[in-house]
Amino acid sequence: MPRRRLLLTVSSLVVVALAVAGCTIPTTKDGGGYGPSNQTARKAAQPAPVELRSGAKQKLKSSEASWEPALYQTATGAKVVLDISNVDPTQHNFTLGDLEISKNIPPDTSTLIRFTAPQPGRYRFYCKYHQQEMQGWLTVK
Repeated sequence: MPRRRLLLTVSSLVVVALAVAGCTIPTTKDGGGYGPSNQTARKAAQPAPVELRSGAKQKLKSSEASWEPALYQTATGAKVVLDISNVDPTQHNFTLGDLEISKNIPPDTSTLIRFTAPQPGRYRFYCKYHQQEMQGWLTVK
């Protein structure tokens, strides 16, 4: 078999195998897309979002390079107060880019972040040093 035809055949088989396996490119706003695209299983595994009440302090903690909890919801105009603690041995950061909030949090410390909930929508928060692992979502209704 000529080399060009063999290369074309192998390339075609790889494309078919990826399509059958359900691999996708990360194109969704929530960062999904790697691995099989089984959206129903992913949504079923997510915990319910934590309700942020206006003026009430709520905790957010780093734990093994992830945020706990990673889902919050609140109402437009709510006065949000997050008590963010870093229990990991490395520095983290809390960034809520849409609101221009970015605060470094050294190991074994905590900080208070205060802001007014913006217009309805879904807002991503993350650690600028570990963006893929440490991200969460604030839904404003």
